[in-house]
Amino acid sequence: MKDLKRDIYESLLEWKKNYSGKVLEVEGARQVGKTYIISKFARENYKNCIYINMVQTTGRDFLACLDAAEQWKPGEIRVEKPIHKALELFDKSFIDTEETIIFIDEIQESSRVFSLIRQFAREFQAHFIVTGSYLGRVAEKEYFLPAGDLDTMILNTLSFEEFLDAVGKREVYNRLDLYGGSKLEEYEEIKTIYKIYCQIGGYPAVVKKYLETSNVQETQKEIGGIIRIFVQESERYFDDILQMNLLEQLLPAIAQLMLKEKKGSSDLVKELSKIVFHEDTNRVTKKSINHAIAWFYRSHIIGYCGKVNEGNILDVIPNCRFYFCDIGVALYFLNIAGAVPSDIEGIVNENFVYLYLKKQAEAMAIAGNTPMFASYKNGELDFFVNSRTNFVNYAIEVKAGKNQGKTAMQMLQDGKVSYVYYLKGDTYGGCAGRIITIPIYLIGRVIFDREPAEFFMLDSTAYNHITDSEEYIEIVKKSINFNFHYCSTRIQDMELSGQGAKTYNKECISVRKSEMPKEQLKKFFMLDEELQIKRLPEVATAMLNHSRLDGTNRFLAPSSLEGKLYKCIVNRNKLNSSRPFSYSYDALIAEAAMHYGCILVTDDKELRDIVNLTFKNRAISTETLIGNIKKLISRQKVISDK
Repeated sequence: MKDLKRDIYESLLEWKKNYSGKVLEVEGARQVGKTYIISKFARENYKNCIYINMVQTTGRDFLACLDAAEQWKPGEIRVEKPIHKALELFDKSFIDTEETIIFIDEIQESSRVFSLIRQFAREFQAHFIVTGSYLGRVAEKEYFLPAGDLDTMILNTLSFEEFLDAVGKREVYNRLDLYGGSKLEEYEEIKTIYKIYCQIGGYPAVVKKYLETSNVQETQKEIGGIIRIFVQESERYFDDILQMNLLEQLLPAIAQLMLKEKKGSSDLVKELSKIVFHEDTNRVTKKSINHAIAWFYRSHIIGYCGKVNEGNILDVIPNCRFYFCDIGVALYFLNIAGAVPSDIEGIVNENFVYLYLKKQAEAMAIAGNTPMFASYKNGELDFFVNSRTNFVNYAIEVKAGKNQGKTAMQMLQDGKVSYVYYLKGDTYGGCAGRIITIPIYLIGRVIFDREPAEFFMLDSTAYNHITDSEEYIEIVKKSINFNFHYCSTRIQDMELSGQGAKTYNKECISVRKSEMPKEQLKKFFMLDEELQIKRLPEVATAMLNHSRLDGTNRFLAPSSLEGKLYKCIVNRNKLNSSRPFSYSYDALIAEAAMHYGCILVTDDKELRDIVNLTFKNRAISTETLIGNIKKLISRQKVISDK
């Protein structure tokens, strides 16, 4: 079987190329492949390689060499460079040059060797890499922490992209369009692989087992073995038998807590204690649980998620939710917890997204030490992202199917976020105003760098007003430079062709007195092209021949604010009149504008007033739009003149 390609290899090459003189510490959970990938890197990129493993005989041998090199009696001349001498005793081929690398594995097993890291960095030309699966131990007082002398990398279990590499499909993944522009069979192919990945995760031994057998059940046994080894090895670092037992109990309890605490908890230890001990924490149990959780966290088994209160990025409570650092492990313990399949699928999908946001937080591409979810008006948002590229806020909802999140839409309507990302299993992706839908398996390719933008929904009165003036056409064309985006629906197309709502009789048949002049229609088409106006789906309606079966209609959410706005407007229809659908188009257009986070541009004052009662300042006249653009043009001219 071919080797599993790991992305960290490129980072190791970059570290060597731009060597800073610091020791490189590679962290990662037990059995993620640290020893293998670093040994491979060392062999392929250095002339001389020395490997020392502090839990094997090479570790004991190196300590013996240190003892011999450091022998000294009072009155004697001190040994110069005793660590150099120890390495020479350990390996006669040792030469202190940049073409030599010393790889010290499981360094946490020796406080004496760990405390030499500063000297490794400052006294050698040779490069040093150290690793440890249980680096939580180095927090103990006998370990000297070499601040300023360490570079750090983290090797996680295989990412989804690395798994795709292993099955030969990464190129397909890389060329998929985020918004549905690729071949549908390619989306389906990657989605199928994603479902497999969600069952097995990324531990190298597990992935290899799947590649050998194509049997998911066999991989679950492999995951169970990895967990048992981790717990057994961890017990060596705990003196109390009760704490040893606690290690086995806590991981399933964490899975239970993930299922129970959708809104998070400010006291995770207390909640875990209720599950494990069936009682609130006392001082003893709280200390024990804290110790065990810290161990899991430092061992890269679990991670934390913070909570943004009421959509305010400056009001954050850290560590309110747990996630696992491997999808396969998450599924393993969720199954032990006895959750129903739909709940398991939801949590696993969330956990998948969490791991990618965690990488972005660690790279300081998004705010927070960890990913964050949000509470807002008694609702809960799966993840809240504040980009450090342009400081824009994003709401992220993770959905296994086609559902939408009410809290995300509420935050968009209230201006708490600028964009909503729906990450779904059952989609090929698409953009509609401020709402972006992405296949969940493509989250690793999402960069949160969308510029702040204004989205406008032009109704037919605005179309007419703008196209009646060559000056106005030129002004709105210039607004594109200020990141203005324009939207419409199929309803405006019907209105502009002369088939407005007021032309429909009781049988819902349009009775038009005259056709729209061709020259005017050309102007409308020209405006669409110049402004790159995007058609957004409106909700399905009971009007005859108005609903489409191609999936582009939405269903009205009656309890949402935009749903209530729709009903408010459509209730103005007089059903017993000769024109019973007079306000139906206004309702459809206004609902779509609010749903997709647009500002409605209309010269119908009554309609503006109704919209602004529910959505403050979300409906403006054409003259207001033109005036705002003129101000921006004038401001830009003043700046350029300076």
